[in-house]
Amino acid sequence: MRQRHFTAARSRMMTSHGFLLGILTVCFFVGFSSVAALSPLVASLGQVYNLSRLERGIAVAAPALTGALLRIPAAYRADREGGRRTVVCLLGISALGFALLATIAALVGTIHLPRPMLLSLLVGAGAAAGAGAALFAPGATYLTYIVPFGMLGRATGLFGGLGNLGAGIAALVLPFAVLRFGLPACYACWAFVLAGLAAIVARTLPDPPYFELRRHGYQPHEARRAAAARGQECFPGDRLSLGQTARALQSPAMWLLVCTFGTTFGGFLAFSAWLPLYWIEAQGLDLGQAGAATAAFAVTASASRVLGGFAADRLGPRSTLVTGLLATTLLGLFATGLNNATAMVLVVVLLGSAMGIVNGAVFKLVPVRVPDVIGSANGLVSGLGAVPGFLLPPLFGLWVDAFGSAGHRLPFVTIALLAALCWFGQRATRSAMPTARRDRTPSRPPRSVE
Repeated sequence: MRQRHFTAARSRMMTSHGFLLGILTVCFFVGFSSVAALSPLVASLGQVYNLSRLERGIAVAAPALTGALLRIPAAYRADREGGRRTVVCLLGISALGFALLATIAALVGTIHLPRPMLLSLLVGAGAAAGAGAALFAPGATYLTYIVPFGMLGRATGLFGGLGNLGAGIAALVLPFAVLRFGLPACYACWAFVLAGLAAIVARTLPDPPYFELRRHGYQPHEARRAAAARGQECFPGDRLSLGQTARALQSPAMWLLVCTFGTTFGGFLAFSAWLPLYWIEAQGLDLGQAGAATAAFAVTASASRVLGGFAADRLGPRSTLVTGLLATTLLGLFATGLNNATAMVLVVVLLGSAMGIVNGAVFKLVPVRVPDVIGSANGLVSGLGAVPGFLLPPLFGLWVDAFGSAGHRLPFVTIALLAALCWFGQRATRSAMPTARRDRTPSRPPRSVE
C-alpha cells in the first residue's frame, strides 16, 4: 500500500516546475487583482448612500487589509500541509466574496438597503474577496518545498513580481469592462474564474513529496529521506506545534527580514498610493501625467522583483539584498535634492527598481535564515511587510500639512533612512551569525548560499 502511494507521489512530482509556477502565478495575479475590485462599486454607491470618506476608505481598503493579514495564518497552515490545499481554500473564499459583490451590485439597483447594512455587506464581501491577495504566502511556501533551491529566487521573483501586476491591470481594465458589461457581470466573471482556478489547482498541482508521503503513513525521517531522493530540497521542522513555531520565529534574523520587506514592499505600496498626489502638488503634472509616472514606478518595481529573484540565484540572496538596499538609500537621498520633474520621474523609477530587486531576493533568504518554519516565516514577512503600505501614506500627508512644500521631500528621506538601517542590520546579522548556521542550505551539504 505504501509503495503504491509512494509511486503515485513520485509520478506527480514529475510535473514541470515551469507549469507549476505558471499555474500559481496566474492564481496570484487574479487573486491580487481583488485589491482594486471595490473602487467602482464604492464610488457609485458612495453618492447614492452618501457614504463618508472614512466609510468609503474602509470599504475600499478591506480587500488589501485582508490580503495582508490572512497571509500569516495561511502560511502557518501551509507549513503543515505543503501549501496546495491552502491555495485552493483561499481561491474558494475569494470566489465567494466576488459572488457576494455581484449580488450586492445587482440588488442595490432594485432595492434600497439600510446604510449600515450596505456598509457591512461591502466590507464583509470585500474582505472575503481579498483572500486571493493572501495567496502569496502559501504559494511562496509551496514553491520553496517543490522547486530546487538553486531556482528558488527566480521562481519566487516571477511569482511575486508578475502576480503583483494584477492590481494595476485590474485598475486599468475594470472601468472599461464595467461600462461594457456592468458591475454584476464583472464580479460574477471574477468569481467564476477564481472558482475555476481553485478546481485546476486541486486537480493538477501535486503536493510536495514530503507532505504527501507523511499523509500516507511515512514517519518524518522516512518521508524526508524518500522525498530528498525524489528531488525535494527544503523541508519543514518535524515538530510544528504553535508554541514551537512561535519560539522559532523569535529569531532576530527573521524579524530583520520583516523590517527589510516592510521597507521595500511596504514602501512600494505607500509610494504607489502617495505618488499621484506628489506629482500633481509638488511637480505640477496634470492628472494624466501623474498617473503615467506612478504607473511607470509601479510596473518597474514589480518587474524588477523578477530581476531580483534571478540575481539572488546567481549572486546569492544576501549580496542582492544589501546591494538593493544600498541603491534604495542612495536614490532616496538623491531624490530629495531634485527639482526638475523629468529627472525626478527617472530617479523615482530607478528607486522602484531598487526596491523591487530587494523584494525579489528576500524570499530566497527565508529558508536559509529560518529553515524550520519556512511557511510561517514567509507569512510574517509578507503579511507584516505590507503593513507600512497602510501606515505611511497618512504620515506623508501629515508632513505636507505641517511643513508645506518641504514636506514632499520627507517621504524620500524616510525610505532612504529605513533602507540604510536595514542595510546595516543585514551586514551585522551576517557578521554575528555562526559560520555553520549561515553557510548551510536547508538540505544540502554546508556551503555559502548568502
